[in-house]
Amino acid sequence: MVDINSMFKALKAVWIYRIFTCNTTLYTWTQLANHFIGKFANISTVIKFSLDSRTIFPAIENMHPFYKEVLLSYGYARGASYEIFCNNILNQPLWGNCFVSVNHKKKKSTLLLRNWIRSGENNIGDLKFINGEVDEDHIYSIVQYQTNIHAEILLVKKALAPYKRLLVGLTNVNELVNPSVMMKKSTDAYFRLVNIKCSSIIIDKTYVSYCV
Repeated sequence: MVDINSMFKALKAVWIYRIFTCNTTLYTWTQLANHFIGKFANISTVIKFSLDSRTIFPAIENMHPFYKEVLLSYGYARGASYEIFCNNILNQPLWGNCFVSVNHKKKKSTLLLRNWIRSGENNIGDLKFINGEVDEDHIYSIVQYQTNIHAEILLVKKALAPYKRLLVGLTNVNELVNPSVMMKKSTDAYFRLVNIKCSSIIIDKTYVSYCV
């Protein structure tokens, strides 16, 4: 049986590959897509998104509805498990990551700080840590525009606080477990979405006894 919802998400997810690999001169339709997505984030940031349906992404709230769906669908299809995130935490993205979030109106809100992205702070491993906490002096020295720097640092520290024990003593970036490779085929995205959905299903113990 085909999961229709996952199928439509998969079709939207592979638009990312089409948008960023097509020649904008030959395929003029991509110019509009690049305009809407490009002013939100660059391709190297977009292809690292790792989202789930339990988190919200305020940074794209006012984006064009279609391209917003494209980004969300891509992020859902790329979603890493919590185990993969923790085992390879330094390689995980800071932005558009369901595991790097803060509480907002009873939901978890993912982050996206364009100023930090422009300054080269894209992955958790790009930051420096002292006893598992973000090194503020490093941020002050690297981030270019510092109008809201104090609030931004507090936001990032709050999002990474649950991983303090993991970050203590970590200095090396290991081999990337969840590589930032764009999905080319909707079938690949579809099976990823279905697997994520199936793995999130919780079976009530009262029903298990009838299946034994």
